[in-house]
Amino acid sequence: MFTKKLLPAAVLVLLAAFLSGEAFAATTSIDPYDISSDRNRINYSGNKLQVVVKPLRVQYTALLNGVAAAKLRTSVYVYKTSFKADGSIDLSNSAKQDGKRGFMQGIRECYITVMPDINDASQVTKVYEFPVQNLTNTTNVDLYWDGYTDPKLTNPGDANAKPQLVRDCVYVVVQDANNNNNVLYTAFAGGSGSMERFMTMPAIIYDAYADPNDPNHTKTISTNQRTVSAEVDVPDNGLQYKELYAVLMTDNCGIGGLTYNTVNQGALPMLRDINGRPGTRGEVAAYINLTDMPYTTATVQGSLGPATIRKYKWTDIQRVDPATAQPLTRTVAGTQMPIHLLRTDVYPYYRLALIYTTDNKTFTGINDGYFDTFDYQELPYTPGADPADVSANLTAINTTAPPVSGIKINPVLGGFRIDDEEGVCRDMSISAFNMAGQKVWGKTLPSQSTQEVSAELSPNQIYTIVVTGTGANGPKQAVLKFMKTGRN
Repeated sequence: MFTKKLLPAAVLVLLAAFLSGEAFAATTSIDPYDISSDRNRINYSGNKLQVVVKPLRVQYTALLNGVAAAKLRTSVYVYKTSFKADGSIDLSNSAKQDGKRGFMQGIRECYITVMPDINDASQVTKVYEFPVQNLTNTTNVDLYWDGYTDPKLTNPGDANAKPQLVRDCVYVVVQDANNNNNVLYTAFAGGSGSMERFMTMPAIIYDAYADPNDPNHTKTISTNQRTVSAEVDVPDNGLQYKELYAVLMTDNCGIGGLTYNTVNQGALPMLRDINGRPGTRGEVAAYINLTDMPYTTATVQGSLGPATIRKYKWTDIQRVDPATAQPLTRTVAGTQMPIHLLRTDVYPYYRLALIYTTDNKTFTGINDGYFDTFDYQELPYTPGADPADVSANLTAINTTAPPVSGIKINPVLGGFRIDDEEGVCRDMSISAFNMAGQKVWGKTLPSQSTQEVSAELSPNQIYTIVVTGTGANGPKQAVLKFMKTGRN
């Protein structure tokens, strides 16, 4: 994680630079989070929230190793994007990026793409250059970028050109300022390389209704509870936006398939596009437009200072159509009544997503904004749910593209063995939920067909183990009910 300290506690970017005559060589190592957004991390109501304070902070330690002086140039690059006369993206003259340019996947999944060659103008564009660092001894370098292009680099010769926001994969290059061909270090920013200034990690707190058979009676039970309601807590980032949506999703694979054109149309076209594609049908289970909704606030102390939390009430969460993302209804005595999102044994878990949209087109061609999901959480039980609501939920789930089989979870001493026949892609993770539906443990998993992962779980407890991810043919999920004893 990012830290403001520049000493060994953070496993820093190390640039070991030494001169011999005119030659300049280097060895490097990096913790990716030392080149990342500056985030205010907040603990609130038992949840961990985040909000971006500054889009990109670059930190590294330059070691001169006895050299009298050195000059280091630090620059920010993005994949090249070209446009046609009508403003649409020109894929034939843009970076190939393994076919991801023009899609959300191309600005989200940077780390699975081969590092681009900065000398290949057909693939990359330099958008910003920090002032040259003139160093006379070992130095901790700490630089900020506001996320805007430098027109002198992106529009040379155009005196009227204005800085533009960047929403894209960004990577940082450190060079010998006396010889631009001598690259000392190259790295994608952050864990994924994506630079999105709207990045905000919210939380959802469901109304506390538990399983009537819960032996520990950990939550209040209401036998008449018919629907699910929640509070959505969103850290205020202080930025102007056009729309703000909260979304409950079965997975996030459909986000990557959104084109720039669809994203630029707004939140609802994005949600309808995801459910309208056969491979991601039904991923959007429910949503609410928070843009003009009333909210209450709370001010709390975060890691980088005070933070304001907007608290929205999401009452009687309504399920949407798995194919069209339109709110589902049924006719009762001639009146259209909402079909509510309910917990089922087939899909007890959903991921909260947050969408910000704007009309501000970035240098990349996609409008400024944000769309991402967070951890799975278990929906509460609704003992008094209308049987027609329950039936409608099961029908909707059966219409959803089912998870691809092939993941197996097997308990082993001290943890679990995960077997996946075809390997995995981004967002593969394993989580453990207690009987109250609270996530108590989790890890991300590397892309391997077989792996063992240790798990720190309390003995004599029953857990639900969930492994999620995406294979070549779509979303994948495996669920295991597991009793932790003193012997496993």
